[in-house]
Amino acid sequence: MDEFASPYLLRSFGLTTAQSVVCQTSDAVTAAAQVMGFPLVLKTAEGIGHKSHSRGVILSLRELTALLAACADLSARLGPRVIVQTMVEKGGELTFGCVVDPDCAPLVMVSPGGTLVELFDERPCARAPLDATQAETMIRRLKVSRLINGVRGDAPRDMAVDRAPLRPRSPTLAPRPSRSRSRADRRHCLPRDHGDSGTVPIRL
Repeated sequence: MDEFASPYLLRSFGLTTAQSVVCQTSDAVTAAAQVMGFPLVLKTAEGIGHKSHSRGVILSLRELTALLAACADLSARLGPRVIVQTMVEKGGELTFGCVVDPDCAPLVMVSPGGTLVELFDERPCARAPLDATQAETMIRRLKVSRLINGVRGDAPRDMAVDRAPLRPRSPTLAPRPSRSRSRADRRHCLPRDHGDSGTVPIRL
């Protein structure tokens, strides 16, 4: 499932995602920008796993000229298919994953997200489904969970928002026994303050 289809599935579980449109021409990119407004993010949609390693993600595009220049750059280097996405304000990130294995119980995982996922070897797992207390306990085990409380004058985040992606996903795993292994991952941006959240789908 690609970046265009996965947000619709996530929303069916009650999760908020950043608004996204897949485009293949500069005219389509312009039309998307007119509907979505600025600032925007432009990403390659050519099936590259780690887009940032290929300079396939361009952030904080605040006007049409910059957006079209970024589109021309990505198209020339990586291919014409791109994602135009609303910009989520910078904050911490968490990665959530789930796996259904015929030989194991359904499991959910949480870890630091973004570039931190490769720096911190923290991936607590738990059997699905989870309640709110279990989901919060998993997140609190991470070093980056301190960001939720607010550091160096930052406003505290809303833990109820941060733990939400764990809960709607985990009940969907438990009642679905399967003879084949399946997996899903997504990234969740910690909201900058209470009531302000954004999510970015990664892979499903």
